[in-house]
Amino acid sequence: AREAANEETITKMKADFVRDITEQKNFYENMINDQIRLLEQNHLEEKQKYLVTTQDLKQKFEEEKKQMTANMKDLKATILIIENEKAAEVQNVRSQKIRLEALSDELAENQILFDEKNSQIEKLQERVSLLEKESESQNKVIQRLNQKSGILSKDIEQEKDHRKTAELRLKAFEAMVEAMSNEIYDPKKLEKNALAMLAFFKSPNQLLRRSKSHHITFKK
Repeated sequence: AREAANEETITKMKADFVRDITEQKNFYENMINDQIRLLEQNHLEEKQKYLVTTQDLKQKFEEEKKQMTANMKDLKATILIIENEKAAEVQNVRSQKIRLEALSDELAENQILFDEKNSQIEKLQERVSLLEKESESQNKVIQRLNQKSGILSKDIEQEKDHRKTAELRLKAFEAMVEAMSNEIYDPKKLEKNALAMLAFFKSPNQLLRRSKSHHITFKK
């Protein structure tokens, strides 16, 4: 009866140890996988938003710049024509008075258009400045994501080391259990193995412990 009880105790201890190792292994694998997926998803979304916004603003800037250049060229040509016509018509002021008034009105309208284009240029410059600030902000976000990725990589390597240690401990435990099973009918050897197993469980690295240092957290 005592031998059967010892066998049952050993079997239960082995099952409890294996279950605990398995639970901790699954816990850390799930936690790390969740953090990796979240980090990759956020990084991809931020990168895509930045690329789309940058491309749209760049394209719009080039289109507006091209249109504005053409308009300014036309406006300068119009002003030059008007000035030449005014100089040519000075000798015949009376006959060309109506024409000069019309040209003056046209010049005024062109001046308004010119002022509007200048205002558009200023607004465009403001938009470019805003885009540069947004680009700088996105670069900072990417830098933070890279830093978080580095931290996560270190934590993953640490968890791999812990897992390897736990597997080695499990193999050692299984070897001890097997030795006890082979010598269960020798009380002295059985007692010796039991003391060795007790020392094994009292060792500092008997199990992977769930500590706050193993949790991976990110600040936005």
